[in-house]
Amino acid sequence: MKINLGTQATTPAMRIFRFLLSLIALAVILTAAFFLFIYVVIFAVVLLAYWWWKTRALRKQLRSAFQQQSFRQQSSFGDENVVEGEVVRESGGKSALLQGDVIYPKSANDKSY
Repeated sequence: MKINLGTQATTPAMRIFRFLLSLIALAVILTAAFFLFIYVVIFAVVLLAYWWWKTRALRKQLRSAFQQQSFRQQSSFGDENVVEGEVVRESGGKSALLQGDVIYPKSANDKSY
């Protein structure tokens, strides 16, 4: 019994035929992969559109709840007295202008406050 391990002598025509057969197989595989990718993308878009359609009522409820909550917060701010501006603090004969967290020392000649 003789076992063939693929070490046959090949002719140039046989090599060209194998190369062309490999190119055809590669083209078929790439085409199948491309169409599979397109089908997966279409399926994902349809699934996303279905999910978007089914959750429209929930999104509407969330939007109205958010608007009501923001309206309540805005109306509660109107009840308090909010004063915006700068504060001048004098302690021990020195004065400082407070802006946020930074203290700017005032000069003795500066009477802008």
